[in-house]
Amino acid sequence: MFQPQVDVVTGGISGFEALARWTLNRTAIPPFEFVQIAEDTGLGEALGTAIMTKVLHLARRFLLPPGSGVTIALNLATSQLRSARFFERLILSLEANGVSPSSLELEIPETVLLDRHQGEILNNLRKARSLGIGVALDDFGTGFASLSHVTELPLTGLKLDKSFVRRMKRDRGSAVIAGSIIAMAKGLDLSCVAEGVETEDELHFLKDLGCTLVQGYYTGRPVPAAVAADLL
Repeated sequence: MFQPQVDVVTGGISGFEALARWTLNRTAIPPFEFVQIAEDTGLGEALGTAIMTKVLHLARRFLLPPGSGVTIALNLATSQLRSARFFERLILSLEANGVSPSSLELEIPETVLLDRHQGEILNNLRKARSLGIGVALDDFGTGFASLSHVTELPLTGLKLDKSFVRRMKRDRGSAVIAGSIIAMAKGLDLSCVAEGVETEDELHFLKDLGCTLVQGYYTGRPVPAAVAADLL
């Protein structure tokens, strides 16, 4: 499934986040469950590689018309990022599907900052950035990232966590933090996508804070690739 990321100024789609979905016996299994099970059982890298290959195939077929400037955001598991074969697999998958590196953004969880293989992770991210692939820190402000990590990691973007978006209208502290993250991203020349936007009021509040990119049910629900192509 692909969820639009929308420019609040133009209303146009700037990109899509690819979201893994799994249904078992007509019951939807939450991603945090099956991804964590895969990680715990040593299958995280294999699952992540399969998802990456599928996403790039669908993106090239449906979502990357020439000159569109659309980017595809792909979530990565920690086991993928620390793998010695990650970069090789990434290159092969891009080439096999004819996707330009500049059309891809890798979303990394804050938990990678606690991993004992940080050297391998940082090396893989730097090599990805050297090709023009974007790197965004997901759910920023809720977990393990400090301000020093923002400058140490080869980042091109931040994802403002939906918990701040949900509370910012009624909680001054959340509004201040959201505004500070948006301003920091702008000052560091990083993109900032606000997640979980579900109402018109939230959209306008974020726009007033200076946020230019949003993602959520209000601006677009996750849809299959063919439907996402129609949105474009």
